[in-house]
Amino acid sequence: MQTICFIYHHYQQIMDNLITSFMYHVRRIMAEAKAYADKKKTEYHSDLVVDLPKLAKFLTWFPKRKFSLNHDELNQAAYKVLPEEQFPVIAQFLQGSTFDTKAAMREFYLKSSRLFALYLRPIVLTVPFVFYKEKNEVIALIDLIKKHYGSGKGPSTLILPQALKDAISRTQLAYLKKGSSEEQVDPHLFECFVYHKMYRRLDKGLLC
Repeated sequence: MQTICFIYHHYQQIMDNLITSFMYHVRRIMAEAKAYADKKKTEYHSDLVVDLPKLAKFLTWFPKRKFSLNHDELNQAAYKVLPEEQFPVIAQFLQGSTFDTKAAMREFYLKSSRLFALYLRPIVLTVPFVFYKEKNEVIALIDLIKKHYGSGKGPSTLILPQALKDAISRTQLAYLKKGSSEEQVDPHLFECFVYHKMYRRLDKGLLC
């Protein structure tokens, strides 16, 4: 009996340590993603500050342009005043568009997908997570990852079942795809999404 208790105690310690490690790595990745997004946001606003004087110069120049210029010459002259790549940025600014922090974080997560595979996925495959309620969405998401990666399959073959896809809001679903034209959820973004959900529930004591 003592041996069984000893083994169980150490097993629980190992599981607790793995969960602690999971929380640490998710927290670190989230912090790095936020720092990345903040940097991108600063660069975005910095570019707008630089571009606005050029826009003013362009608006002053355009009515006084040479009307004898052909299409190509007009483009060349215009882009000398206001570079072509700055037009969409300024258009977004004038339309009231704001910096998309979630998109910047998505970009970071895509670049950091290897971290999920190295530090988080092995823990998820090892720990028998339990939610305080039965038949919960989080457990279904965890089970999908366990079943897929536990069978040795790679990210490229991961397809999100329609039932689970329907349980995700449209807003969230949009950020789980690389682009608006994509039909399938990106496996790396999906994995990140699941780990974030797990982190929040572990932090609240709802998942263990």
